[in-house]
Amino acid sequence: MARQTIAADTSSFLFDRKIESATAGLPKYYETVLKERTGKKNSLTITEYIAAMQTEINPADNYRANNIVTLTKLSRLHQDKLFVEMNRADIIAFLDTYRKPESSF
Repeated sequence: MARQTIAADTSSFLFDRKIESATAGLPKYYETVLKERTGKKNSLTITEYIAAMQTEINPADNYRANNIVTLTKLSRLHQDKLFVEMNRADIIAFLDTYRKPESSF
């Protein structure tokens, strides 16, 4: 029983550290978005993506913030369906939310 508690605490601690690392230099809002507004597995995927991006291209803070918000919106639109389970139709439905209606042209 004690091992499960320690493992859960460690897992939670590591999860929090990954979020802190992904949102370093950004307002606290982005940390809150990842912790409270997205499913834990998708939040972890987003933080791993941000970490990989930081290693490869060292993105600007605004770029990281935009990626966090956009991926969080994608996750929420599909009720926190795992990113790996999303299909083309899910992505198109998300992109359609950004499309301007033809009447506005």
